[in-house]
Amino acid sequence: MRIQLIVISMLLLALICIHTPIFRFRLPKLRAADPNSVEVITSWEFPNPGSQPADGVVEKYALVVGVTDYTLNPDLEYTDDDAYSWADYLESIGYEVKLLTGYVDASTLERELYFLLETEDGDDYVAFIFAGHGVNFFFLYSAIVLSGWPLDTAISQYALKDIFSYADSKHIFFFFDACQIGGMSTLVTSSERYAAMASDMIHTAIEDSSLGHGAFTYFFLIEGIIRSDYKYMEQAFDYAYDECKKRSMNPTEADGDPESYFALYPVSGSGGGGGGDFFYEIK
Repeated sequence: MRIQLIVISMLLLALICIHTPIFRFRLPKLRAADPNSVEVITSWEFPNPGSQPADGVVEKYALVVGVTDYTLNPDLEYTDDDAYSWADYLESIGYEVKLLTGYVDASTLERELYFLLETEDGDDYVAFIFAGHGVNFFFLYSAIVLSGWPLDTAISQYALKDIFSYADSKHIFFFFDACQIGGMSTLVTSSERYAAMASDMIHTAIEDSSLGHGAFTYFFLIEGIIRSDYKYMEQAFDYAYDECKKRSMNPTEADGDPESYFALYPVSGSGGGGGGDFFYEIK
């Protein structure tokens, strides 16, 4: 009888722990898609948005994507929070932001990328932010994963590289918070491009309920840029790298000009000639 009471007590305690928030423990969720669950686009027949030469007026444009809803891959909880945080920050520094969250399919992304590239010109700043699932194929190339039906849709690094070859802006920032996404380094095709990625082509990226974001976004943007006031992306990356390595992640960066810092807006007061506003500062 005594043993039965002990067993019953233990079962009751387990039920209390499960249904009491303070006792709940949730493992971080991976942002890795199943390669067999996606339709892959490696070459995109993207319409030519035309060429817009520099007009002497520096504008800032960003397309921010946070995909939460998938058909065959697990839904994600904090990719929209990543996107909202990026959109709020970029708007605060003067960017015109288009925000896509929830169910984001290839046709929606195509439409907004076309509008972005049709609008920006030769002396503008451009940012492309993605949070969602990522995937690699035979460790040969990476892809971002969008919503889709009946399969989710993977857009390869080659397709995105082709699309951004239409960009007139030279100053472009890429940010990817996804698993196995390191192949996106191929988007950095000039000295005035910079990419920060939550993973290489092997490792995973996580989103963590204790952070309320993807870990890479949290440490790069929230802790690095916003709270630590890092002005240069290399500084934010170094901070995020150290924190993410503690979580078995392996972030990567692609810097078009390793000898200079990359900023999302002109930084004043450090030389550079003219009026003191410039894109880069020599390290």
